[in-house]
Amino acid sequence: ADENGRVKDSASTSRDHIVNVGEAGIVTVAGGKWTTYRKMAEDVVDCVAGTLKVPDTENSTGPYLPKLLTKHGCVTTHLSLVGSSGYHPALHVGLAQSGVSEGVARHLSRSYGDRARAVLAVAHERRGRLNVPLVKNHPMLAAEVAYACRYEMCATPEDFLARRTRLAFLDVKAAREALPKVVEVMGREHHWGSWRKSREIRRCSKFLKTFEAKK
Repeated sequence: ADENGRVKDSASTSRDHIVNVGEAGIVTVAGGKWTTYRKMAEDVVDCVAGTLKVPDTENSTGPYLPKLLTKHGCVTTHLSLVGSSGYHPALHVGLAQSGVSEGVARHLSRSYGDRARAVLAVAHERRGRLNVPLVKNHPMLAAEVAYACRYEMCATPEDFLARRTRLAFLDVKAAREALPKVVEVMGREHHWGSWRKSREIRRCSKFLKTFEAKK
């Protein structure tokens, strides 16, 4: 808050992070915020590389880190992420010609980059049965559940709703409505029986309650 007691915009609030090496050699990072996570990770990696007594070869005894890391520190600044190689700002235009709305095409482009085409390939399987909205008023497709299971090691509905799509954070009511469909598709991908599906719905329903505002 400022001198008049007004709360400042959280994005502009200073939340610098610190990296500390304890007596036992444990590296700890504290502070920071979501928008600076990559810088935080870079500082931690650089600290670890500078702290550990790293041998020159992988066959040596003791902890091993690549020579490039020990010589130059963290090298991920210019590392391309999955989906970036074929991405361009107008990617959604081509995606929209594959049988999805412009809103869905924009969502897939922004969320998956050039991997959006792989998501659409899944959507068109089984006569397009997964090329349907996961829930009303949101652009996520049911095909995204199958894609996450096959290619991103997604194993639980909580993982999909909270971390893959962030729907639990954006609209918990919609997440609850989407849960049965998520479990249905995920169950098919992971070969779950009726008992396992029921357990997943109960557990995830309990999890989603933690997102509800307390009255």
